[in-house]
Amino acid sequence: MTASEDQLVLRLTHRGYTLEKIDENIAAQRADTIYYEALEGLPSSRIFRVSNDDGMLDAAYQRVKAIISGKV
Repeated sequence: MTASEDQLVLRLTHRGYTLEKIDENIAAQRADTIYYEALEGLPSSRIFRVSNDDGMLDAAYQRVKAIISGKV
């Protein structure tokens, strides 16, 4: 799942993350670190990105569920 940097900062601040940890998470998102780590074990056709900028967890859940069930 991805989120805009503003949303990421808000969520991580709310969770009590330190500024250093927030910066680390933003840097990882900018560099697509998680995507490239996933590529080490899976073909790109099996990796999906789901945005959750709007905070609609149910919509994100439904999207993930559709991906897992092969409907995407």
